[in-house]
Amino acid sequence: MEPEKLLTIGQRLKVTVWLEDSGGKKEKEESFESYIKDLDALQGCPRILIDPPPVIREELLKALKPGADIRATVFSQQGKLVFYPEIRESQQHGLYGYWLSLPPDMTYEFIQERQHVRVPVMRPLQVERDVEVERTRPGLSGERGPVICKTLNLSGGGLRFLSARPFVAGEELLLRFEVDEELLALKARVVHTEESRNERLNDEIVYLVSVQFEDLPEKTEVKLINECFRLELESRRKGLD
Repeated sequence: MEPEKLLTIGQRLKVTVWLEDSGGKKEKEESFESYIKDLDALQGCPRILIDPPPVIREELLKALKPGADIRATVFSQQGKLVFYPEIRESQQHGLYGYWLSLPPDMTYEFIQERQHVRVPVMRPLQVERDVEVERTRPGLSGERGPVICKTLNLSGGGLRFLSARPFVAGEELLLRFEVDEELLALKARVVHTEESRNERLNDEIVYLVSVQFEDLPEKTEVKLINECFRLELESRRKGLD
């Protein structure tokens, strides 16, 4: 699917840029709401003209420079299109705004409704089993309380983790882990558990546990999705170095 075919004039989108510190190092992200003012596919490389941010600040203007990295997110009834165009130039006359080029090798993802991109990531994870489950499920005595595990991948809808303790499908868990320096406490349900052997620990048995988040607030889901795309972009950049 060619991403430019999903874009139309007047379509709203969320634009994310990376602000830099005084030394030119990327320090933090900032997003603003915009919309597509014009489309141009006559110069070999499709491009779109977007409306400038509603509030212009000096550090934001520095980030909106030609050649800078940018993330754009378009929402539709079919799903969500996230793509990484390049700022081509600013237009100071007529329709004021910024031209973004969409090169053929541009990174993009189309997320259908209820579908999420999973990215590999290893982080400490605290897992706590539901107290009632611990009391009633046979074979789990002596395994009460939280346990420290390690994530293997992450998405906006769930994650997979490595555990020395077994879990079974259907169990309700409470997960605590950090995303963007914020400690999240999320409810999750075990979808699948796979037994494996850890060669680094003398073939000790470990468990690969896949979970789906439950009752996830929309704000938290967006935070997780943004983190996944940040990690994906970071991985792609390292592959080009």
